[in-house]
Amino acid sequence: MWPKLVILLSMSAVLFIRHTMASVTEPNPFCPQPNNYTSATGVITSPSFPSSYPNNADCYYYISAPVGSAIQLNFTTFYTEACCDYLYVFDGPDFNSPLIKRFSGILSRDWQVISSSSNHLTARFVTDQFTTELGFSAIFSRKPAICANQNCNNGTCVVDELGEPVCVCNPCFAGSRCEESAPDPCASLGSVCGTHGHCEYDHATCSGANCVCDAGYTGAFCTQRS
Repeated sequence: MWPKLVILLSMSAVLFIRHTMASVTEPNPFCPQPNNYTSATGVITSPSFPSSYPNNADCYYYISAPVGSAIQLNFTTFYTEACCDYLYVFDGPDFNSPLIKRFSGILSRDWQVISSSSNHLTARFVTDQFTTELGFSAIFSRKPAICANQNCNNGTCVVDELGEPVCVCNPCFAGSRCEESAPDPCASLGSVCGTHGHCEYDHATCSGANCVCDAGYTGAFCTQRS
């Protein structure tokens, strides 16, 4: 049940306020279906993603894992109308569970990765009848319950041989909680590529920096005409 405030105006100096409860209804037909997620990993998105979501959306997402696991949600995209279009994330199997966060607008890096404290996580995406934006996409995955409070930012929590939670960082990130950007592989090579090329590297491994030459140029540092 969600609280709803209805304001009634009269021509006199009296203002009447009536408080009602809006019932949770069935999701809109354009919401992603099925909306019960039980796989080890997967993706939840706003309706129509990567196109803009529709007005008047009301979509539910129920994610569950085996007992002894927690659920991690890693947002890869988030952009909604800041004032009026919200994603609610609950720490449990339904909307009576504790609210972790209400998200809107552009997601800050501090909230890019969130975790449940148990093997259930629930979300609800609600939009109004006006402006729409890109929406959201998030990857869900399982992790040991001991990792529930271990925020690994740009990485994944695992349990080491001592039974302690530790972070394994994604490529190009470092730090005990994967909060630091690793040195840019192109930092020293970029200027060497000159005015006729640019540096690129393998983002999957954060290595392999090399010069990619503009049309008509070749060579290790793009200094030779082809």
